[in-house]
Amino acid sequence: MNQKYTDCVEQISQILFEAIAKREEDLTAKISQIDTDLFSLLRAIGLRVMSMLLTMLIAQVTTQAKTTGWVIHRRAIIKYTVIFGQLKLESPLLWNKKLKRGIRPVAEKLGITHGNHSPGLTRALVDFGAEESFAQAAKRFQEHYGFVVEVSKIRREVLQIAQLSEKFVGQRLAKSLENATINPRGKTERLLL
Repeated sequence: MNQKYTDCVEQISQILFEAIAKREEDLTAKISQIDTDLFSLLRAIGLRVMSMLLTMLIAQVTTQAKTTGWVIHRRAIIKYTVIFGQLKLESPLLWNKKLKRGIRPVAEKLGITHGNHSPGLTRALVDFGAEESFAQAAKRFQEHYGFVVEVSKIRREVLQIAQLSEKFVGQRLAKSLENATINPRGKTERLLL
């Protein structure tokens, strides 16, 4: 994805460079902190871009649903967390009088529901949670990503991935045992997972 946006990265970098050079007094005294401050700015940009992209996609799926006879009945605001932080997004309930039922295109088409989070955030939570205690993982996550995630959320994600991993390894082991070659001494020659 990055190569498609080389020109944008150049433009945004130039804008940030000029703004920092102009607005920050005595950069030489701040040089040891400038990368941390810049990282914080980049997280804020990432959160804003994600908000804009998801808002656009929500409008698209809502408009598509409205063309088939559905009308907006209620406009709920949901919380969805991405690697840059938490977003508040509109998730309208659309109603069809003929069918006498409602749909939520944001959940059904985009897979975004209240309290849910992105796969990128899941990976980060599991990486931190698998390495140390869940409480320590929450502290390290906040240090690295700049926002708080509950210890219980990290625990849930790690346990869910652990269960999936255990299931996967069990399936691979069963398949390997089916295909294993047994020598005359009754031992397996080779077992690959």
